[in-house]
Amino acid sequence: MEVRIKYGIEPDHPAYTKGVIFYDGKAVGYLILTDKELPERNLSRILPSDSVYLTYIEIFPNFRGNGIGAQTVGKLTKDLKQKGYDYLVLEPRAEVAGWWESMGFFPIAKDDWFLMKRL
Repeated sequence: MEVRIKYGIEPDHPAYTKGVIFYDGKAVGYLILTDKELPERNLSRILPSDSVYLTYIEIFPNFRGNGIGAQTVGKLTKDLKQKGYDYLVLEPRAEVAGWWESMGFFPIAKDDWFLMKRL
């Protein structure tokens, strides 16, 4: 079985794309992305222009621990590369930063919380 992501524009916030994550035909999580400037984050100082910022991702608790998160990251990076983006950027919680690094993400700058991955 593989992960599928159904993307759509967030109606209340058109700068954001929401993705519902499916596995075995069931909705197992969701994510939110944007390639727009987020003034509250001041990301233009650090992001290449061909970047997408992953603002939120969640695999629902009863589906965790089965590799769905890793499959989702693989599917997401493939989809974004096909759309012409070169980088995926995120700001992980401290307790999961190591997991993101195991998925190929690295700090944007020394002592920076933001991680990025070349697609």
